[in-house]
Amino acid sequence: MGYQPDINIFGNKSRKESFVEKLENTTGIKYSDFENNGSDVFICEKCYKIVLNYSTFRGTALLNHEKFCESIRRKRLPVATPGSVEKPHKTQKISVAEQITRSVEKLCINSHSCTTNHYKKAKKKLDIPDDSSSVSINIENNFDFRESVNFKTFLEKLDCSLKEINRKGETVLQEKNSFELLNGAVFEKALRELKTKVSLLYEVFKTLLDVRDERELKSSEKVTMATMYPMIMQARNKQSLAIQRVYTALVIRSHADNTLLQRLNKAHITLSTSSKKYFMDDLGKYCDEKIVQSLRSGRDGKINGDNLDFRVATHEIRMNVKAKDFHFFASDYTPDRIDLSKYSDKGSIGDANSVRVENFLPSPEEEKMYRESLKIILAREMIAFSNKFLWMKMCIPDHIPHELSEEMSQKSTPFLMPILLKNETSYSDCIDILTSYTSQLEDWYTRAGRGSIQFLCF
Repeated sequence: MGYQPDINIFGNKSRKESFVEKLENTTGIKYSDFENNGSDVFICEKCYKIVLNYSTFRGTALLNHEKFCESIRRKRLPVATPGSVEKPHKTQKISVAEQITRSVEKLCINSHSCTTNHYKKAKKKLDIPDDSSSVSINIENNFDFRESVNFKTFLEKLDCSLKEINRKGETVLQEKNSFELLNGAVFEKALRELKTKVSLLYEVFKTLLDVRDERELKSSEKVTMATMYPMIMQARNKQSLAIQRVYTALVIRSHADNTLLQRLNKAHITLSTSSKKYFMDDLGKYCDEKIVQSLRSGRDGKINGDNLDFRVATHEIRMNVKAKDFHFFASDYTPDRIDLSKYSDKGSIGDANSVRVENFLPSPEEEKMYRESLKIILAREMIAFSNKFLWMKMCIPDHIPHELSEEMSQKSTPFLMPILLKNETSYSDCIDILTSYTSQLEDWYTRAGRGSIQFLCF
């Protein structure tokens, strides 16, 4: 370090910065006596700066402490009452009964009004119809259901009905066929079974939903009843999983993780996490069978494919542990909605050398069809953006009529194909993808009884 000159604490520089006062506050020593005696006191420049910095820090800390104390909200003490002035001895403990008594006195609650007005017995009448007679039960707060003979009879009948269904196995809830579950209206069948075979439970559900007339049941209430019934049946019989399979498919379709699936399984709403693999295998078999059925009916289709890329990130990145990128290829098969057998693919429709300019211009019939279609499209937009034209909604057709209206109104149903662990950006993987398509199509056409597909080329 270089030479640091000494500074006189009574000099002009020190006086401007009030150094003597700051030094006295820091050390607690009175240096003004030395000044009165005419003595000079010197301090090095490093210590001089340290004293100034410390004094600045000390002043800032004291200021912040004062602001903090001012901002603290003081708690208001309770109003002293004659009863609260007498404090018990330190060693004396207040009993729980005495604490409750004091609280009641502070709230000024009349014990007589509490016992007469607030503790009335609430009664509700529950009518449960039976095959022979109607069982009427009065529900009270102090009523024990299990001591009632009528209620015991009701529980025994309900238990016998549920056991009879599980014993015979004649229930739609044990359906495992994916075709029936996806297209067989399993919710309506479950509700119909609940009404006919377990009528007691059906009436209980109606009472819980506050529905008196069956015609007043809403669609959401029907789904609720059709969901509660299999939840109860699945708790009694592990094979009654039809509705749970449907909900599992919806949960998997929404990309739910295993944690949510496990919690829903504990509530008997979905299948367990371990059954996801077998459930996906069933869906794959279902799609495969539906494709063969469409080919057997004489309809062809098309294959749509696209890359499936995702990244697996890591919490701690190291030299040998990094984020990984995976590149797969997903495909689906969509059957044709229009029968293309009447159209020839051997050659062109007309002679390409005889095409004239007039062939590219719309004919008067096509212009008329365009105007009519444009009216419908504009009317739809007017209704969507203005309530003044809602009266036009009943006059506008849902679909614009054309030559293929019936074919185009049919629903397109794509079926999933196996995911290939291939990357479409790689030439060799593209060859493998096309080879997989060829072998898959040959298998489908052979099982459909339409022979090979040697006419196809990629």
